[in-house]
Amino acid sequence: TTILEFTTNVTFVIPESCLLPDLKSIQSCVDTVCKCIVAILQKVVWWGGSHSGAPLHDELKEDDKLKELLEFLSSCILELKAGVDVHLNALKIYDYLWEDELHTTYKEFSESKPSLECCKAELEKLQSLENQISALPLVFHVGPLMLSTEPVKHFLEGLAVRRKTKYASLLHDRAWTILNEAVYTREKIRRQLSAEVKDISVLKMSLETLLEFSELENVIDSTYLPVEQLYCLLRSCHPRLPRSEVEKVDNLRTEWTKLSELVDNVRHSLLVTQRLVFEQEVDKRAKALMVDSIQFRNNFDTEGPLIPGLSCEDAMQRLEEFMVLYKEHADSEKLLHDVQRLLDIPPVQFPELIRTQEDLQYAETLYGTYAYFLEFNTNFRDQLWAEVDLESTVTQVEDFWVQVGKMPTRQRDWDASKKLLYEIGQYREVLPLLKRLHSKEIRNRHWLQIMTVTSCTFQLEATVFRMAHILDAHLPQHKIEIEEIIDCALKELNLAIQLNSVEEEWTEQF
Repeated sequence: TTILEFTTNVTFVIPESCLLPDLKSIQSCVDTVCKCIVAILQKVVWWGGSHSGAPLHDELKEDDKLKELLEFLSSCILELKAGVDVHLNALKIYDYLWEDELHTTYKEFSESKPSLECCKAELEKLQSLENQISALPLVFHVGPLMLSTEPVKHFLEGLAVRRKTKYASLLHDRAWTILNEAVYTREKIRRQLSAEVKDISVLKMSLETLLEFSELENVIDSTYLPVEQLYCLLRSCHPRLPRSEVEKVDNLRTEWTKLSELVDNVRHSLLVTQRLVFEQEVDKRAKALMVDSIQFRNNFDTEGPLIPGLSCEDAMQRLEEFMVLYKEHADSEKLLHDVQRLLDIPPVQFPELIRTQEDLQYAETLYGTYAYFLEFNTNFRDQLWAEVDLESTVTQVEDFWVQVGKMPTRQRDWDASKKLLYEIGQYREVLPLLKRLHSKEIRNRHWLQIMTVTSCTFQLEATVFRMAHILDAHLPQHKIEIEEIIDCALKELNLAIQLNSVEEEWTEQF
């Protein structure tokens, strides 16, 4: 028995998959073949018998079975549409590959700052999708029809690979960064341990590097394993990885083993073979720094910012210079202590450095406060008497007083501290008088009396009369006389108020 089969291609014509040639074309071919066979029968005659010479077609056209067969063949292909649609509809699950705009989807995903696990999961999903498409049968059988899926598979695989490659590039960037960090850390350790130990600064670096390696050794698997897993996934999804990059991944463990051997050699050299030499060098450095710290303290006492008679500007300049010098000594002290700690040697203390550090910190606070006070004093003296806010001024002055008062007793005995406290005290003494003079009962005649008492002259116009004029009059030296003037002014105001009240009563009566 010969079975006739018709092959057609399942292809993709946006927006749907279809057959090429389609069912109607195949049905048309079957109909044409049937008609040709029937036409041929019209030319065939009987060779013998009672029907000799008669056309065979005349007898066959009345055959019921032949009629039934021709009727069946006239629609047999079209009736396979339901079965064909089942297979075509099954391919609709891949429609999103062309419906979703890859650039937009990828941009949204990358801008969401996905974690490494999210990137891996997305790539694994796309790899699974590609495998699923590759596993589609090459042919779907529907009756006599053979639906070849090769065209649509090529189309879908192309879309899936393009999408997978795009997302693989994102994961590759992340993996490359992690790989580079791992390699950089390893090579940095190798470079530092390969340096010749010429002084204690290099010794400190080498000893700290040994500690760093010990810490890394405990977590090296958790560092390298994710890198290896990432590149294993990338190799299956991204076949064009640079060879040098792949070699770096493959050699991670080997290079770490070599580094471990270098670490063991350096550790034995520093802590066993040359230990005595280094201990002697550390002791020598400690004694030298002790002498330097004493000399530095002596210079601080004789030429530093706290010697009496310096202006605030000169003191600030000297403070900056000694802060720089102190930092150099402090760095040497820290280096020495770090090496002593790494070699398990008790650290040597430098009391003169500690005392100088404390004095520099307080001097910085003191002169910082002094600078702010001088700025405050300049601004306050320049204010107009009519516009001055004395309540705010009192608050500022009390803040200055508290800041200096918090300093320890020894620092408060410095000449600069005493001078600043004196100047702040002058403000604390004069401000209560200023607050009373700033009341409404004080008239120009009262200011004339104050000028007489203080032997100073003021220009009382509101746009000219400034705080500097009042402060320069040294009001606290004439406190008693000025308070008498203020009291009299208050009495005069009360008397004026009473007189005005009596005058209003008389006016109402008459």
